Amino acid sequence: MNTRVMHILTGALFALAGILTLIEGVCNMRASNIFIGIGFVVVGALYFIRKKKLQ
Repeated sequence: MNTRVMHILTGALFALAGILTLIEGVCNMRASNIFIGIGFVVVGALYFIRKKKLQ
């Protein structure tokens, strides 16, 4: 696979994991899941921003 495609998939999977963890945290009212979900979403977003600037 192309390296660019792998970077896009990695960022998308981080964002997806973050969104799912956020939903679980909100449904179960667990602050730990909410913070972990926010962290995953931020990492995914930063990964996309960093890769976009390098291109």
